[in-house]
Order: sequence, then C-alpha cells, then structure tokens
Amino acid sequence: FREQVHYEWWANSAFALLLCCMYWFRMGDTTLGLQFRYEVLFLIMNGYAFMTWTHDRREAQAKAELAAQVNYDTLTNAGSLAMFRADAHAAFVDAQRQHCDMTVLTMDVDSFKNVNDTFGHSAGDAALIHMAALLEDFLQDVDANYRLYRTGGEEFAVLLPGQNTEQFMPTAQQCIET
Repeated sequence: FREQVHYEWWANSAFALLLCCMYWFRMGDTTLGLQFRYEVLFLIMNGYAFMTWTHDRREAQAKAELAAQVNYDTLTNAGSLAMFRADAHAAFVDAQRQHCDMTVLTMDVDSFKNVNDTFGHSAGDAALIHMAALLEDFLQDVDANYRLYRTGGEEFAVLLPGQNTEQFMPTAQQCIET
C-alpha cells in the first residue's frame, strides 16, 4: 500500500484526504469554512509532494536504465568495456594497496570473421550470445564474484583479484574448453 500511496495519484490523494479529514474534523474549535481551507491547503501541499516523489522516482529509473546501457553489453549482457575499465582500475588499486595478486584473463574468439562471413552477422551475434552465456554460467559456478566483460567485437575479459596466474590456470583452461 505504501508504494501505491507514494506513486499512484488516486491512492495518494485518497490517503491525504483521509488524513486531513481525520485531523481537522476532530478540531472542535474551528469553523467548517476554516477546516475546508486547511484541507485544501493540505491537499495542495500533498500534490506538490506527490509530484516531487513521482519526479524523483522517474529520474531514478532513468538513471538506472542509463547505467544498465553503459555498464552492460546490449548483445551479450556481459559487462561493457566502460564497466571493465572502471572495475579493472578499482581492482588494481585495491591489489596495490593490499599488496596482493591480480590476474586478468583475456579471451578472443579465433577466426570469428569467418563465422560472420560464412553464416552472416545474425549467426555471429547468436554465437557470441551463446558463448557469453556459457562462459558466464561457468564462471559463476567457479566463483560468484567473477564477471565476464565484453571488451571488443569478439574479445572478452575476466578480472581475478587475489589470484595469481598459476592459481587460475585450471579455470582459464576450462574457459577455453567451454
């Protein structure tokens, strides 16, 4: 009910009217005309608050949608290059500060141009979507903190904070097999 009162104009207005009636009708020392003016003023203030809440909610939704467009690749739903750069910078700063290992796994699909040339770009897109989904599922099974990023056409990367190359080598080999 709280969500409706905040973001549905009819529920918000009905609730505001109920509140002001409960309050001002209990005031025995005021005239009916004065109570009516108070209620109208209260409803005007409530209307302004409702418009502000609605504006803030729409703005927050727009920001979330924009962040999703910037942070995720629209084709594969992997992290975007912009997100990779931001996350990589933060991970490297943390690794330096904590004096721990940091590994980046980069992957490139060999001869991918042949897929596009032979079967068409739609088939190439489908192959990238399928490959990204398989890699994402595999990486999440290994460690829920691993995130796959699409850093180029058919290039992908994974950040591995706290691991050196030897520790991650078996997982990297399985990524290649996947």
